[in-house]
Amino acid sequence: SIAVKVDTDQCITLDLAEYLQDVASQLHERLVRQGCNLSLDVTPGLQLTVVTEALTEALTRIMGNCLDHAFAQPANAGTPTLCLRARQHADIMQIDIIDNGKGIAAEELGRVFEPFFSTRSGNGEHVGLGLHIAWNQITQRLQGEISIASVPGEGCTVSIRLKAGTPVKVDR
Repeated sequence: SIAVKVDTDQCITLDLAEYLQDVASQLHERLVRQGCNLSLDVTPGLQLTVVTEALTEALTRIMGNCLDHAFAQPANAGTPTLCLRARQHADIMQIDIIDNGKGIAAEELGRVFEPFFSTRSGNGEHVGLGLHIAWNQITQRLQGEISIASVPGEGCTVSIRLKAGTPVKVDR
C-alpha cells in the first residue's frame, strides 16, 4: 500500500463547479492532443469541504488513466468524450468520471485499484499505480468511497462518494 499523509491536511470549502473546471483545465492540452471532448455536468451551487490536494490528485490520476487506457486504441466510432458529473444525494457528494472509451473486461474490473495492476504493463510508463493512488487518496485521506463500473466497448464510470458536510478528523 502506498502511504498517504493525513496529519497536516487542511480542509477547504469550495464551489464544486469551479473546482472541477480548474481540475479539467490542468488536462486541457492533453485532451486536445488526443481529440477528446470534455463536458462538465455539475449541479450549480454545490459546496464541498475537502482536502483539495487529495481530491485533485485522485481526479487527475483517474482522468489521466482514462486518456491512457480508454482511448488508447479507438474502440468505437465517434468522438472520445470524458464527462465530470457531480450530484449531491442527501449527505453524500458523488463525483463521476465517465468515458465512452473501450471499457474494461469483466475479469480485470475487480483488480483496477490493486497496486501495480495495469492492462498495459510493460508499456514503459504504465506501472499500474495511478488508480491505486487515487483509491488511497479517496479512501484514506478523504474517508470516502470509490468504485468503477464498465461495459466493454461502451466505456467506464468511476464514482467517488464523499461526505458532503465537514469531514471528521481521523486520528491515526
